[in-house]
Amino acid sequence: MTTIPLEATERDRILIVGGRSDRGGALAEQLGSRFSDWTIATVDSYWDGIADLSMRPARLVLAGVDSTLAQLGNAVAGLREAAGSRSKLLLFCTPDAEPAARRVVACGADDYLVTPLDLTELSRFMGIVPPVVPTAPLQTDDAEKLAALLEAVGGSPSAMLERAAEWVQAAM
Repeated sequence: MTTIPLEATERDRILIVGGRSDRGGALAEQLGSRFSDWTIATVDSYWDGIADLSMRPARLVLAGVDSTLAQLGNAVAGLREAAGSRSKLLLFCTPDAEPAARRVVACGADDYLVTPLDLTELSRFMGIVPPVVPTAPLQTDDAEKLAALLEAVGGSPSAMLERAAEWVQAAM
């Protein structure tokens, strides 16, 4: 048996179980736009997910909760075993399937999220800091006003408030 170092192959891969359904497909598109440098893989079923994870590890496994599945707890436990302890296993569900998700988290999932997913929350769960979006650069006149305001900080409070009020009024 050949062992592949997990950190070398899992680093940039997310597996969505149930990802070819309408809900999972939309999730794959969302994740693809947020994690554009990552590989987003989808499989139809828990069984397919277990098989996929035995060949290619993933940092995150997102598994859709189907509350009609008879052996949902066993399916989640099988995914956990296949994913290993270093991968995160996160269930996702619709609001009506939340009771089932809550029940089967104990079978090996790290947590669950209710759809639609908040990608910022998902990033935090994965330990990823979202990129800082650059703001528009200050215009020269804004920079000059800011410099004058900061210069006034050393002066009297009334002078600082007067300049700040002028700046705010000019901005409106």
